[in-house]
Amino acid sequence: MSGDKIPTWIVVPSGGRPCLHDCLAAVRGQSDGVALVVNGGYTGPDSGPVTVVKDEGPDRNISRWWNIGLDAVARRCDHQGISRWNVVVLNDDTVMAPGSVDTLVSGLRRHRSAQLAFCGPIGRLLTEPGPDRITGWCFAVRGEGGLRADESLKWWAGDNALDWAARAAGGSVIVPGVDHTHLYPNGYTVADRQLNEQAGRDMELFVQKWGRPAW
Repeated sequence: MSGDKIPTWIVVPSGGRPCLHDCLAAVRGQSDGVALVVNGGYTGPDSGPVTVVKDEGPDRNISRWWNIGLDAVARRCDHQGISRWNVVVLNDDTVMAPGSVDTLVSGLRRHRSAQLAFCGPIGRLLTEPGPDRITGWCFAVRGEGGLRADESLKWWAGDNALDWAARAAGGSVIVPGVDHTHLYPNGYTVADRQLNEQAGRDMELFVQKWGRPAW
């Protein structure tokens, strides 16, 4: 199910949007397990082979949700004595075409130093900050690398910070040919004034931390 027979897990944060059903159905059979990080009062699906992890935080923080999922998978792999694993992080409105999970993680594992992979038209390894923007709704990390998101970036640019940290730690790789559909780009942010305002604060904080805008 995964590149080089290394197990691959899917992490999906969700507040229970209807599109979650299609997201989970699409990765069934493409992975070794799903960690669903539930938030916003959502308690998880009625059925399906997923591990549900609850967010106990006081606010909406997608960087924390990613970390909760990454930590849950790491604990499981450690318990099972697994030394190498992939994690594909998806928004709940991302629908992966058959074979696309393997394409993404295989692209990651082709580069020994790469810590993160995301989708793009031209494959290459990135080791410095630059204009190539991570597809924050669909990316993969080398699980044993221990990469984690910056939780001070609650809603915006946390994916960029994760990507740039990965570049400094060994590289991020752009992987072409990852066939997927992102249903509602920026849907939550556009619809919610508070999240839109948080996005602005996050961008300001990103510049303070990194010395330049994310894009």
